[in-house]
Amino acid sequence: MPDRASVLVFVPSTNELQRFALTGAFTALDVGHRLHYVLPDGDAEGMLRAAAPTITPENSTVVSVPPERSKIWKRVFRAGCVHYARVSPSFAIRAKLEVDGDWRRRWEMPRPERDRLDREFDALVDRLLAGMKPLEAIVELFDRVQPLYCVVPTSLLDRFANEVAWACAAKRVSCVLLQSGWDNLSSKGLVYPPTSFLGCWGPQSLQHAVVIQRMRHERVASLGAPHYELLRPASAAAVRQLREQLGVGGGERLVLFGGSFRQFDETATLRRLEDAIARGRLGATRIVYRPHPWRLTRQDEDSFFQYTWNHVVFDPDMRERYVRDREEPGYLERNGPMFDMTYLARLVSASDVVISPMSTLLLEALALEKPTMAIAFADGKHRHNPSVAAQMTHFAELRESPALIWCHSGDQLIEDCRRLFEVDPQADRAVRRQLLGTIVVREPGTYAERLAQFCRESVEPTAASLIG
Repeated sequence: MPDRASVLVFVPSTNELQRFALTGAFTALDVGHRLHYVLPDGDAEGMLRAAAPTITPENSTVVSVPPERSKIWKRVFRAGCVHYARVSPSFAIRAKLEVDGDWRRRWEMPRPERDRLDREFDALVDRLLAGMKPLEAIVELFDRVQPLYCVVPTSLLDRFANEVAWACAAKRVSCVLLQSGWDNLSSKGLVYPPTSFLGCWGPQSLQHAVVIQRMRHERVASLGAPHYELLRPASAAAVRQLREQLGVGGGERLVLFGGSFRQFDETATLRRLEDAIARGRLGATRIVYRPHPWRLTRQDEDSFFQYTWNHVVFDPDMRERYVRDREEPGYLERNGPMFDMTYLARLVSASDVVISPMSTLLLEALALEKPTMAIAFADGKHRHNPSVAAQMTHFAELRESPALIWCHSGDQLIEDCRRLFEVDPQADRAVRRQLLGTIVVREPGTYAERLAQFCRESVEPTAASLIG
């Protein structure tokens, strides 16, 4: 193997740029390899500004994926949602099908039955891809750079994942996919062909990779989530400063209400909490509202700022993007602006308890050992509301755990808040940590070290054999 072999790192969006490149996820790989980054046309200029000097024009290439090819991969995924609806509730929900209450048993279907299911899907994909071949721009890049292997941090349903996996399979180049978000492997896409290596978040997603994504167990490893290494408890001084900035008075409880990506009328729910506090039903309480940084545009939700609030304050870190998305519907979805994970860790640290309607904030609260409540009821306005999202595959372990409170009814909201306020943060710490450990590993060492070890021990021997 040549000294400092080249590795191509495909970065499909600003989300993966922030979560991987900007957190140092590739620093240990960079020690023994020449990293060459591949950026998507349209976003490359902004990515280069954000990631300098790690990514430069000299160590990167811009690749354009024609929109018509992206549409075909989306068709492949939609077909997969229907085909594998009984294997993942999230697929059924995406396909607007009934969730099979017996879905866990489907994971144990006899091997011949599963093989038949997979062969039928492969034949369907072959028909959808008829007349196509791997993207020429990627093939040419392989010929020019001669990579030992490729790395793709990905949500799966993005511009690069399947294009790179397909080209790697065709050109006999090893491919390493890295799970970007919690629900990716059970909700956001299907790896095709399923011949790649995969670094996933933890035991939960490792199982999703093997059962839902059809990947070989020996090619998958639990590496964690690099951006979660920024989730460290803030200092007492930083907590005190932020609470003062948010107007939290002496003796007041601070509740962090984090919004969801999926549609839900958060303003109406906050109005109910505001009224309950005003009536003395929740004691001396102040709420800080932090909308989801990439929230979908709501179909029927009043603006937070059209009301007067006495007990709820808007998170200043999210204000500009919230206002802009109200003025330009779809702005967040189109642009996916980055946000500060270090500030989020400080905000969670400053809060006494956390409430959220089905988002990764539930995990982030558990990571910082805060009493947590999941809102899992419908708002009567949006189809894909928290009561539906709560059925998604990746929430299964949380639904079954006593580590957090589940609020299944709007009528129970205030009473469940009271229960949340009574939770002792020190009690059941082992239960919370055990739950978190099933979803995202955080040791040993750093994410960068775990990734480098996985590549060194599992990926590189296969990659070298393909080359030589």
